[in-house]
Amino acid sequence: MFAIHSTGLVEAELEDWKFGRMIRVLAVDDGHLVFNDFKHDTWPIVLVTWPPRIGRNFAPRNGSHVRMLIFSPQPVHKVSMSIDSGPVQDCVQEPQLQPLFILPWDQGLYQSVHTIQIKVMFEDGSSSDHQHRFSVTSVGETDIFDLGSVVLRIDLSSVFKLAFTLSVCVCVCPLVLLRLTRVKCWPVLERYHLLCSMDELYFPLVVYPIYLLVGPWCAAEVMTDRLGIIFTWGILVSDGGLQFLYLPADTTWLYATVHLASVHFPVILLVGNILAEKCNTKKR
Repeated sequence: MFAIHSTGLVEAELEDWKFGRMIRVLAVDDGHLVFNDFKHDTWPIVLVTWPPRIGRNFAPRNGSHVRMLIFSPQPVHKVSMSIDSGPVQDCVQEPQLQPLFILPWDQGLYQSVHTIQIKVMFEDGSSSDHQHRFSVTSVGETDIFDLGSVVLRIDLSSVFKLAFTLSVCVCVCPLVLLRLTRVKCWPVLERYHLLCSMDELYFPLVVYPIYLLVGPWCAAEVMTDRLGIIFTWGILVSDGGLQFLYLPADTTWLYATVHLASVHFPVILLVGNILAEKCNTKKR
């Protein structure tokens, strides 16, 4: 997955090695980092360093040649390429740098998204075909949907906070409304009128999600000789004295949401249904 954040930070995550067996090959072209991911033990490795792969043109510049690095355990006999299924041309291997193949081109002719077709031929007569989608400008890149980029751009902290807010509303608002209104509503909610009328059950069930937001979860030695107080919204860490350093937290919002959804909300449903069934039994 790959994304460029609004701050300019480049984030590129490589697939897990244990199961995916992916490797990343990096090169420096004219002072700029170029990389691509490949399946381990799959040959040849073709890394086009210019023009850049679509969505990875960090610093637009001019290039007089198409440049690519080709690694293979078999001797490479010839490399040919074409752009958008156009005329096929043979690349020239650099004698000073054996894996490097180049081909002169006119960059001005390719101002949107294009595709390079590459054919690598080996001395034993076999060949391998590869494709490289590129863009030397930003034209056309907005039309490309990349799910991985969308995932990396998501602000997970905001998502967790929103999920927690919705969980608190679901757990608290219906009970508060039932207690305040005392009017008939959906049959599903009417079963919880008795629950809302019992202070010893109503207040703990309503106050608990609110305390989960504002109150401390625990206080303990989170670092050596450092006291820490954990809240949903962050952690206060002692500096050894009476001063505390605030550390923002993201996963605590997720933990609180999971707890409300898997424990607190089911408890409300169970207690409400048990009280309603007992009340109906007595009426009979």
